[in-house]
Amino acid sequence: MVRPAARSKGGAVGRWIRQFADIRKGEVEPSVLFFSLWFILILVFQVLRPLKKGLFVEALGAKTELYAKLGNIAVAALLVILFTALYSRLGSRRTIGVLCAVFAGALLAFSWIFSQHPGTHLGNWAFYLFGDAWSTLWVTTFWAYLNEMTATEQAKRLYGLIGGGGVLGGFVGNFAVWQLVRPWGTQNLLILCAALTALVALIVWRTEQLARSPEAAIGRRSGLAKAAAPGGGNPAIEGARLVAGSRYLMAITAIVFLYEIVSQIFDYQFSRASEAVEGASGTQAFFGQVFTFGGLLSVVVQLFLVSFVMRRFGLKTALLVLPVAMALSAGIYMTVPVLTAAALLYISDSGFSYSMNQTARETLYVPAGEDVKYKARAFTNMFVQRFGKGAAILMALVLGAFPIRLLSVLALVVIGLWAVLALYAGRRFDAVTVAGEAEAGALVK
Repeated sequence: MVRPAARSKGGAVGRWIRQFADIRKGEVEPSVLFFSLWFILILVFQVLRPLKKGLFVEALGAKTELYAKLGNIAVAALLVILFTALYSRLGSRRTIGVLCAVFAGALLAFSWIFSQHPGTHLGNWAFYLFGDAWSTLWVTTFWAYLNEMTATEQAKRLYGLIGGGGVLGGFVGNFAVWQLVRPWGTQNLLILCAALTALVALIVWRTEQLARSPEAAIGRRSGLAKAAAPGGGNPAIEGARLVAGSRYLMAITAIVFLYEIVSQIFDYQFSRASEAVEGASGTQAFFGQVFTFGGLLSVVVQLFLVSFVMRRFGLKTALLVLPVAMALSAGIYMTVPVLTAAALLYISDSGFSYSMNQTARETLYVPAGEDVKYKARAFTNMFVQRFGKGAAILMALVLGAFPIRLLSVLALVVIGLWAVLALYAGRRFDAVTVAGEAEAGALVK
């Protein structure tokens, strides 16, 4: 059970952290642990992403990659079933332990494959799907675990700081690949990722130790209504039923779906525009420059703006930052379809999606019961998110014959729907916060 956290002066680390967030007694070490956990998970993902994309595109081509992205939908559907079944049987702590063991073993296996049998098509396909599975499972697992171990009041104070771990991890991961892929090779970077995965298990073990303390500022909350899924059937279907039975959860699900459509449209426009860059090395340098700008913006937003915006202006405003930024960049590219404007599409997405938007959207789940966190949430993030990507890819294939600037019109329409739903979800969250956690189960209906 979470105990109310009193203010405390704390030590030097606590005083430094309090410059960025309202940290109270007993919350310094848990905040550092959650920050570190999110840092590692996103760092590994950002190492895997360019590795898998580079190997796949070099061997099989960019057009084939579109079909690989569609294949991720089927993988995500399978992961929904496996993840929710694990959680139902083992609970969060043991589920995380199983995931650490499976992913660490898989990373070592891929390291061996690429060192002994480089360039195999089957290996490239498997590794591409595996890299997406990492983000699918670990993003859902982390935020669900964090929601379970913290109270609504803590979320509004701490999530901005904790979310900064992922932003910083993404920047470090991209930089690591840029600097180390040539001297180290893919296989050694994968061994490093396996070691970091083992560190994830150690961090969770320490977090569980803290939560068991009688005076712990974090812990699994009691008193929240657990949303019972009817029928006791397939766990993946349970998550869909929870979403279908709640307008609040359906709004969150639609936000995820619509964001993925816009993000994939932007990615397609950016990739097509980048074909104007000459030579492989020139294209890589251009991507590196744009990714760096996006990462730097994300770090600045997360560390200095997220907590400020959420505390000063509320969750509704935080939820609207990304759609407004993407609408502006879509309008610019539609008006002036040059390479610099295309780069703004990527920067507006990456600069705010993993910082402001990720933190704000995940905060929407805080007041809900455990089944919502792990089942409905897993269904939304694992299946709906990938379905949105698939829908956008199909749109790109169908509309590929038209000038790519016209896709911005479609993006603007989708962004408008997204903004309306963000306002609704933000208002419902405010109602939950005012009513208190004891009534959260009823208010998310």
